Amino acid sequence: MEKKEVYDRFSEILADMQHIIDETTLMQATLNTLIEENAELTIENEHLRSQIMNKKTAKIQPRLSRSRENLRKLYESGFHICNASYGRRLEDGESCLECLDIIYGS
Repeated sequence: MEKKEVYDRFSEILADMQHIIDETTLMQATLNTLIEENAELTIENEHLRSQIMNKKTAKIQPRLSRSRENLRKLYESGFHICNASYGRRLEDGESCLECLDIIYGS
């Protein structure tokens, strides 16, 4: 091969390599976008699943009557609502089965 042919061939190879580099860079940017989108969709999917599970559990638990709802609020503010200890303060972290039975019992 002559010098000019070698130089021309070398220029073609360099142009091809630059084209491959450009395509690889574009593919990398596209891949990064897809990975970010996948992460966002995964988080959104988990959030929607938890909302669905919350709605299912809410449907399972019956609605409390207005009077039982008031008793529940009193109990959650830290007071006994059972006959044995009505009005006495609950200790930190204490729960009372009698109170819970009054609220959620049948």
